[in-house]
Amino acid sequence: MNYENILTSNDKGNLEKLNKECNYVFSKTSLLKMIRKYRKANIENDFKTMAAIDYRLTDSNFHTLCSLLSIGEYTKANKHINNEYAAMDLPF
Repeated sequence: MNYENILTSNDKGNLEKLNKECNYVFSKTSLLKMIRKYRKANIENDFKTMAAIDYRLTDSNFHTLCSLLSIGEYTKANKHINNEYAAMDLPF
């Protein structure tokens, strides 16, 4: 998705700040919520929300998940998170 036409530099700064605050790490639960939010935004043609999620995921190097969302592969995205990040919500 082309962020330049949708997100302002202020939007990008705020999203980068959020990523820095969480050290560019998301819990498995957070990632699954992003998938649901992205899917809902896609249904509602909410391109700004979709761009914001894409931007955060790309900024945090979640490129595979971002790619799956951009082509509408929500089931594969969920499976990817559940398989690749199975231990993410376990206490250390």
